[in-house]
Amino acid sequence: MRTLTLTCSPTALPARLRRWLPLALAVVLVAGAFPSSAGAQGRARLSRDLQARIASAATAPTEIIVDHLPAAEIERLAKKHGARVARHFSRGAVLEVDGAALRGLAADAAVVHISGNHTVVGTMAVAVAATGADQLQDGARRQDRYTGRGVGIAVIDSGISMHASLAGRVIASVDFVNGKRRRAGLASRLGLDGDDEYGHGTHVASIIAGEERGRGGLRGMAPDAHLVNLRVLDENGEGTVADVIEAIDWAIEHRRRYDLRIINLSLGHAPQEKAADDPLVQAVEKAVTAGIIVVASAGN
Repeated sequence: MRTLTLTCSPTALPARLRRWLPLALAVVLVAGAFPSSAGAQGRARLSRDLQARIASAATAPTEIIVDHLPAAEIERLAKKHGARVARHFSRGAVLEVDGAALRGLAADAAVVHISGNHTVVGTMAVAVAATGADQLQDGARRQDRYTGRGVGIAVIDSGISMHASLAGRVIASVDFVNGKRRRAGLASRLGLDGDDEYGHGTHVASIIAGEERGRGGLRGMAPDAHLVNLRVLDENGEGTVADVIEAIDWAIEHRRRYDLRIINLSLGHAPQEKAADDPLVQAVEKAVTAGIIVVASAGN
């Protein structure tokens, strides 16, 4: 192979170029000293927990969320890399993978983004003054103007147990815990599905629409609103991102039937990726685009 070498004396360059030449060479050298993040992590964007799992060569099975792909393509990729599709939802699917399958999917050019199926837990503010509830309640007692009449609110939480202060408020209930969707029909019939084994969801529902009968009784923020109970947290107050996404999708699909104007999400998990990649954020954005107001906790 013949090599052609071009040389040029620095003094032959214009003065302006001579001043910038050392900086340009430094930039080239620094850029070449570090491998690109795409080469280090594979082609797909990964949440931080999955990056750590690959870096540690973990082999234990785990659940992941693959999104931005149609169902048929996800099925093909799962078969190709030895993963199992646990369930599909509107924007992707939950896959069960071991270490080898995760690495294969992460390096596959067809995969855009992968998240861990993170555990979500309930959060709830407890300071009445901080929420302004006392001011709203005083106003409602005096004037009865803003009581939520005709407004449907989907409570995505640990369920809602039957209580006298919520009598007639819960009109439907669906249980999404562990991906096993079960419909309770009218929750007021004391159906087991959607019942609260943890207590958090009942507390939240009471803050929203509870009302003690009788003079001087406590009232929720919107005591005349009707509630749809979408259970995603188990008896330990824990669930998964996939369960929450399914519940949000259900609320969007049934928003006209139950006149759902609001979704309440008093739960969450520690961020593992930027918002544009987070599948839970994308599900919330989808609900907002559908015209539903989403009220979410921001950590207490």
